[in-house]
Amino acid sequence: MKKDKMDEILDAALSLFNKKGYLRTSMTDIANALNLTKGGLYHHVIKKEDLLKLAHERMTDAFIKGFRQSVKPADNPQKKLASWLKEHILLMQEYQPHIKVFFTELDNLKHSPYFKTIVAKRDEIFDSLYDILVEGQQEKIFREDIHPRILTFLIMGMLNWFYQWYKPDGPRSLEKILGDVKNLVFGGVLCRD
Repeated sequence: MKKDKMDEILDAALSLFNKKGYLRTSMTDIANALNLTKGGLYHHVIKKEDLLKLAHERMTDAFIKGFRQSVKPADNPQKKLASWLKEHILLMQEYQPHIKVFFTELDNLKHSPYFKTIVAKRDEIFDSLYDILVEGQQEKIFREDIHPRILTFLIMGMLNWFYQWYKPDGPRSLEKILGDVKNLVFGGVLCRD
């Protein structure tokens, strides 16, 4: 599938943001990476902040869409949690160039009109896991001795660190890593008989 110009621009910007940081990357750097004039770049993008916003939106929107398609229809908390974990891991793989930028550069949008929208989408992702854990506790499937908000932070913290160590060409396949994640999470949240 051929990438459109905005995808090419975002890819170049993400590569530079990951190497140099958002603040140290200029629009000239992005234009040069694409063999465009600065004017050619400004034809597509008004300001660098728009690219940071787009990176956040693409990733959060992809997760929310995947969540709605695969997790919500599941008929019990265990299936929902397994689907949620899978969606999160697949997102981390598919959007790997976005990840570091997603987690490290949000503060650069604090004064942007986009900030509240981006934070609301992040909160929706957090709440989607929290709701599954609460449902599992209410149905006596998941252990109740750990507050669901703490469980959510622990699981999200573990999975959000994925970008630091995951290598697509590493010795362990994504499917095996997903199996490891499910074993660890379910080993920690399921009620003990």
